[in-house]
Amino acid sequence: MLNWPPLKKKEILLLISCLAIVGCLYLPVLNGFFQQDEWLAFGNRLYFQQTDLGELIHYSFQPSGGHYTPLNFLSVHFLFFLLGLNYSAYAVLSIFLHLLTTFLVFYFSYSLLNNSKKAIVVAFIFGTASAGFQAVAWSVADIGTHGSTIFALLSLTTFFYFLKNQQSRIFIFSLILLVVSLLFKEISLGIVIMMFASLYLFGEKFYREKKIYGTIIIIFGLLYLLFRMSYLFSNTEIKNSSLAQNSFVHFQTTKQITYNTFTFPLKGVVQTMIPTDLLVLVAKNLTPYLPNVSSYKPNTSEFDIYSQKFALELINAVLFLILISFLIFYFKKKSDNFLIKTVLFSCLFIIMNSFIYAFSPERSGIISLIDSRNLYFLSVGTAILLTVFFTSWKNFKVFGYFFIVLFCVLNIVFLTKGLKSLTLHGIIRKQILEKITLAFPHLPEKAIFYTQGDSSYYGLPEKELILPFQSGLGQTLLVWYQKEEQFPKEFFQNKFLWEITEQGYKEAGGRGFGYFRDFESLKNAVKQYNIPLNSVVAFSWYSKSQSLIDTTDRIRNQLKSEPVK
Repeated sequence: MLNWPPLKKKEILLLISCLAIVGCLYLPVLNGFFQQDEWLAFGNRLYFQQTDLGELIHYSFQPSGGHYTPLNFLSVHFLFFLLGLNYSAYAVLSIFLHLLTTFLVFYFSYSLLNNSKKAIVVAFIFGTASAGFQAVAWSVADIGTHGSTIFALLSLTTFFYFLKNQQSRIFIFSLILLVVSLLFKEISLGIVIMMFASLYLFGEKFYREKKIYGTIIIIFGLLYLLFRMSYLFSNTEIKNSSLAQNSFVHFQTTKQITYNTFTFPLKGVVQTMIPTDLLVLVAKNLTPYLPNVSSYKPNTSEFDIYSQKFALELINAVLFLILISFLIFYFKKKSDNFLIKTVLFSCLFIIMNSFIYAFSPERSGIISLIDSRNLYFLSVGTAILLTVFFTSWKNFKVFGYFFIVLFCVLNIVFLTKGLKSLTLHGIIRKQILEKITLAFPHLPEKAIFYTQGDSSYYGLPEKELILPFQSGLGQTLLVWYQKEEQFPKEFFQNKFLWEITEQGYKEAGGRGFGYFRDFESLKNAVKQYNIPLNSVVAFSWYSKSQSLIDTTDRIRNQLKSEPVK
């Protein structure tokens, strides 16, 4: 058993209050809806519901060139079996997992700092950080992030217990917990380096044993890397299944990988300390002063891409250099070895756990903004760093806590803003789906959806007019109707209709399903597959009024009157 912190009643109340505030801040998640990766995950689960258990296990644990997250895959499959499309249940679970993670951040921080009050501050900073809010708000995609973070924190806490008690079985147990963490998501790979560094930073009781345990840690890390790299750069088809995932090597060049690898640590430090929305806002205001910007029209996706590619990269670099200057000044003024060690530990935590994101599958080009959900784990190191840094000002302790409060308030403001925006988008998506199913509760054997939008979303070119869904509406409708329609598993293979701009039609098992935004493509599919006009369902989306209009009769008549080109 690990040692429980000897908390006083006031400290217990502070910890409970901390968790209560964090929980209340995330209550808006309950009013949200499924985002992007959730629909792909549900599609995969619907496929495997129509196969045997052996194929599910084989697919989950078979190595691939993309992510290797078998425990995440199986967990989501099990949750979908229990909860189906009950969003509220997923949202409650997501908030609970965040509270559990926040509690474990406190527990680990206590084992590191041996100070319960500072550990509560660390937990509060982490729990209210806006940086990784997607890890909670994306209520299915978060399972892997939470699972990996929870077991990584348990692994580190156990490892620090081992440093104090020198029990080999505890050391082995900490490595087992790390393996579990990696099988949920690879974000915790940097913990291998953290263990090795901690052995020399905090393992004062060890002498000759340092080399032995250090060697075991390095061998462990190398074996895992060898296992993953052997598949990461392979040219074989990923997972011998029709549920293919794209290989990472097809999306980034060697130069881009190198650049992202070396710049992600500084971006991780900056973007976990300063809300990314604020950084983007500053970058947009700075962009007009950059060279060659005149060819980009403000408030367009091209302008935003240019802003992130140049202005945001510059801001990240400048802020990182400022932080490094502060830390150098800090080390010169401090003589407390333990404080210096904890600051080094927290900096290493952020930096070493940042590298893995440069190898994110399906991310292309230079990555200026780290995905919010990928900042979640890094925020643990940031919370420790800020707490140790600001609470160690002996002569200016009031100012130190003032900056902590200011940091938390700033993050709470942007967290609330982010959750509000996410919730609003979720409500709109849910209303669209409910209106479609209300108008057409049952679909014909060969069904084709046709939609018209008046806006582009999510960084797409202005001419790409879609409805406000982050992934393909075609697959979303497939998953949404599955309970009533019982589509064959072939409709959930090869990411059919999942890409945000994808259109197409497919037939299998006596059923047909299609989705189109281009009228000419719709006409050709109707002609090619001999689809009755009463199988076509059509809607138009008006972004200004946030309204969805049934245009089925008009589109059917138009199909009847216009010849196929």
